[in-house]
Amino acid sequence: MQIQQKHILFFILFYLLIPFQTHAQEAQKPARILFLVDASSSMLEDWNPAESRYKVGSRIISSIIDSIYKVNNEVAFAVRVFGAEHPAQEKNCYDSKLEVAWAYQNKFQIQARLAHILPLGYSPIAWALKEAAENDFEMNDQYSYSIILVTDGGESCGGDICATFQNLISKKISFTPYILSLIDYAPLKEEYQCLGKYLQLTNEKEIQKAIQTIVDDNKAVLSVKKNFTYTPAKKTPPAVSKTPETVKLPVKEVETVVKKQEQPVPQPKEEAVKPVVVKEEEKPIVNIPSKPVEKEEPAVVPPTNIRRAQVKIEYITAITKPRKFNLLYALEDAKPRRVPSLPPLSLVIEEEKPATSTVTISKPTPTSANRPNTHPKPTPKKVEEDAPLSVTVNTEEAEQTQFQLYFVDSKGKSYNTEVNFKLSNKKNNTSQSLFRTMNGNQPQPIKIEEGVYDITVPGSKAAALNVTMLPNKINKIYIEVATASIGFYHPTAPNKKIEGYTALVSQRFVKGSPVIKQDCGTELYYEPSNYHIEINTLPPLAYNVYLNFGEKKLITI
Repeated sequence: MQIQQKHILFFILFYLLIPFQTHAQEAQKPARILFLVDASSSMLEDWNPAESRYKVGSRIISSIIDSIYKVNNEVAFAVRVFGAEHPAQEKNCYDSKLEVAWAYQNKFQIQARLAHILPLGYSPIAWALKEAAENDFEMNDQYSYSIILVTDGGESCGGDICATFQNLISKKISFTPYILSLIDYAPLKEEYQCLGKYLQLTNEKEIQKAIQTIVDDNKAVLSVKKNFTYTPAKKTPPAVSKTPETVKLPVKEVETVVKKQEQPVPQPKEEAVKPVVVKEEEKPIVNIPSKPVEKEEPAVVPPTNIRRAQVKIEYITAITKPRKFNLLYALEDAKPRRVPSLPPLSLVIEEEKPATSTVTISKPTPTSANRPNTHPKPTPKKVEEDAPLSVTVNTEEAEQTQFQLYFVDSKGKSYNTEVNFKLSNKKNNTSQSLFRTMNGNQPQPIKIEEGVYDITVPGSKAAALNVTMLPNKINKIYIEVATASIGFYHPTAPNKKIEGYTALVSQRFVKGSPVIKQDCGTELYYEPSNYHIEINTLPPLAYNVYLNFGEKKLITI
């Protein structure tokens, strides 16, 4: 009887030690951390008076890398971003891309890549997690994976974050994922409780505490060097049935037929090898819609209501299919990207004035993160930014309280640009980020409570302060904005007139937008929007810039 009890105790101890042995084996694998970065339009809002949420998130990522390097500088990092390829008005729920692949000592590469991303889209978090599971965590038998999500909100595409994590990611994650929330919003903690450890970062002290928590919690796995001696267990190939059978797969719904190469054995020569159908491993079904097939966009047709400024311009109509460009360089100080040469285009600029104005630009300060807001004034006309701006409010009777937001120039011309703006309630000191959408030439009305509000546009001086929203009215707010323009300069000789170069400027995300040919020695006015610019240098230079209200964008030649 005592012998049986000893055997029972032995087996109990044996099975209790199995999880610890498995964990010890996993701990021998070097760590890989994927930063999942929110680049939705709300990340442009202020986190503090000097920095946007996106900029603070990028800074936090750099600090985390530095802290982990102090423990082990052989940890590999990668960056996947969602919401950076399509603007919010498109409501694209498949907008996710691996921006920086797995690599060691890639902190500066990550910093440079994040600096050239412009937040502008939706938040398909479940889709981004699915893409990470299927494409980024492929070698989980050799590496210990984890995720650090940097965000200011939740899922905006109806995806199931918990189901995606449970079905696709949980088996590939070796240590705790972290959710770094840049805002104080209690429901987010509940939404992410199934994904990992939720850390709220609303001030600098919380940032330092969160970074220390991540490092302290995972020192054991973060300390493993890349020259490890882990050997994955050999997997026994599944037995193959000799009888052909048809298998219906839940995802691909296809049959894979594999011809079995049999070993030479004594058998009649006339006997042929029979095909064998092998079952593919079933993939878990996640509540995420399949990605739609992109339709070919219509040909570029110039609109009839194009704003012409300073010069008469002929637009390109010979291109039968618009070019597609990735949003690679959105900041002013982005370094140019080399692109293939464009086919020859026959365009002519007919000037209304007898001579082209000379551009004189002051030299930018090299130590500044952004180029200075100085730009030459064209001689034919005084720049409109000198004129005072105004705000006008009109009302119309309505069954409920609403408001419409208009942006107009000094002559009353209305801009149709769809922009992100901030609405602050003066009564309860709360604010929210909204998006102005257009219904034809009219802004879409937005429901609101009566009261006094401040309206501001991030990155712009356009603002309407202390605006009273009257009850049961459509409150129409007209904000006068300054003219926006694009110019060019030599970084080594800023006062030198640019000759011999032209740029093709096209408005992105607007169907039927024309391509404008601009002499790089002149300044042209444009409607505030996102633009792609290609310059006929050798090789050609390409930029992507966002032109805001009242902004003068200087492009480097």
